[in-house]
Amino acid sequence: RYSGEGCSQVDVSFGKVSSDDNSTKIRELLLGEMIARTTKAFTRNCLRYIAQKYRNLHEKTQKVIICSFLNLLTGSSSYRVQEYWTRLHDGIRERFGMSSLPDIERKDLYKESRTILKYFLKRFCSMLGITLKNDVLISFVSNPNMFVFVTEDLKFISPIVKHNVFNLSFAK
Repeated sequence: RYSGEGCSQVDVSFGKVSSDDNSTKIRELLLGEMIARTTKAFTRNCLRYIAQKYRNLHEKTQKVIICSFLNLLTGSSSYRVQEYWTRLHDGIRERFGMSSLPDIERKDLYKESRTILKYFLKRFCSMLGITLKNDVLISFVSNPNMFVFVTEDLKFISPIVKHNVFNLSFAK
């Protein structure tokens, strides 16, 4: 057993596997999940900041922010994409523990993520309650790298609200 460096300080088992058949696919799945969850957290923090600062958050503003994050991940943003991916790497390590992504992978994270963009989009949209137009999905699936999202691509945003069970008794 290895007392991991994870944020939850949960014991983690590790060792050799008898076959490496699924190792690459499992690693891609885990990487996609970590990228999706960390990007969701960044997006929600940005949305919260705008809502608090301006006391309102219009749907158009939400769409602009969401498209900005999507374009950073596909690499099509005019913003500093590499800088975002460095921050994303740090965010993943902060969120999932230092052993989740080795420091040496910082510069290659963007390149490694190209194979999981489709998975990322599916998870990101489901976690944030985003519905994309069908023709956009078809275009994205056929060529996800450097895909440019615009606000008109987002058909519907229905924010997902999780109720905190621990605060239920306090609320009563």
